[in-house]
Amino acid sequence: MPCPGETHAFQIWGSIYAAAVLEDLLMGASSVAYEQWVATFATHAEEMAALRHRLRDHRNHLPFFQPER
Repeated sequence: MPCPGETHAFQIWGSIYAAAVLEDLLMGASSVAYEQWVATFATHAEEMAALRHRLRDHRNHLPFFQPER
């Protein structure tokens, strides 16, 4: 995950997140908020498990996860 801002890498991640219906996970340009967000996933296993579950659900029906469509 790239740091937030106006970088090309962050813009690409934004497109990927939008296609995967994960826009709510995108952070603004604040590096402090980004660090807190990353720390949450690193230290709270239940948060990471919820994200994994959400991705598994999306994998079954979103076109982003099914390129053959």
